[in-house]
Amino acid sequence: MLVYLIRHGQTQYNIDGRVQGWLDVPLNDQGREQARRLALRLSAEPIDMVFTSPLSRAVDTARALTAHSNLRMVVDDRLREYNMGDWTGKTGDEIAAGSAELGLDDPLIPIPGGESAMDMRNRVSAFVKELAQRHSKIFSRVVVVSHGGTLGAVIGSMLAMPVLRRHPFTFGNGSITEVVWHSNGWRMQTLNDRQHMHSIVG
Repeated sequence: MLVYLIRHGQTQYNIDGRVQGWLDVPLNDQGREQARRLALRLSAEPIDMVFTSPLSRAVDTARALTAHSNLRMVVDDRLREYNMGDWTGKTGDEIAAGSAELGLDDPLIPIPGGESAMDMRNRVSAFVKELAQRHSKIFSRVVVVSHGGTLGAVIGSMLAMPVLRRHPFTFGNGSITEVVWHSNGWRMQTLNDRQHMHSIVG
């Protein structure tokens, strides 16, 4: 089974460098164009199913993929972004100014009012396990539309990496990462592919 892991299109918070977390920030004009280009990029692929986070920036990206097809879109709460709690809406500098003492390298320590890296790994691992054990028996190609932090945790789960808040991966808005499930495990084929975005500024 081939899985296309897609990060949602751009939002204004992405431009401003503000943490979105579970806040339901919509796509901006460029994000909608990125979603359109994703749909064009994948239009010739024999995709069986699209799974998406329930947040509108992901749903609207996924909807672009299913708008002109009979593809079924399934909303899965496990694909939400990190629950960033008290950090929601803040910039990185604002967070750093008040969080030096929190010890967030520890995967068991939650963000104030949010979740820990272990919480995140546990919920996405349940989704990854379902992909491998259930959906791979039915589907040959699926799309998963989610968020940068979530996709890092998904890849971490697939590759049995240590549980970290941030993994050494970058997922640009509208990017595609391809992973393949075989009977002996997961293999990553591409990472952060944005060839379809080359003519978009930003």
